[in-house]
Amino acid sequence: LFISMVLTGYFFWNHEYVTFSGDSSVVGDLLATGVILPIAVGLMVTTRVRKYLRAAEIPGRQAERSSHIGARLLPSSLWLRVTVCAIYGVLAATLVLIALRVLGTNSMAFWQYVIFVGTFGCVLAAYIAAISGYRAMVESD
Repeated sequence: LFISMVLTGYFFWNHEYVTFSGDSSVVGDLLATGVILPIAVGLMVTTRVRKYLRAAEIPGRQAERSSHIGARLLPSSLWLRVTVCAIYGVLAATLVLIALRVLGTNSMAFWQYVIFVGTFGCVLAAYIAAISGYRAMVESD
């Protein structure tokens, strides 16, 4: 997440305002965040939970696959799982972009945008970490 904010700052540092569309825009950055962040979080959380399960540092869950929405919607394959997480991220980014457009947002001040993207990234990362971690805990493989 910190890396995402640093990259956002780097790409938009010379901009007083970040526009909704164009070369350096809210649309491109938010969609990129919606893809890259869920993949990175999904990979990190799943591998960390699997490591802790193998070391018996945390207990596994004896849950039916259908007992939790996160477990039900994510495949057991790691790469398919992070692909689904990236799709979730793109859907979340798209919904936020639609909301911004409906609200008439054409641009944001630089620091306002950095805070906005940081908040979006925190919420998205928390959601992806929760569902990826739970799914890793109920795996049967």
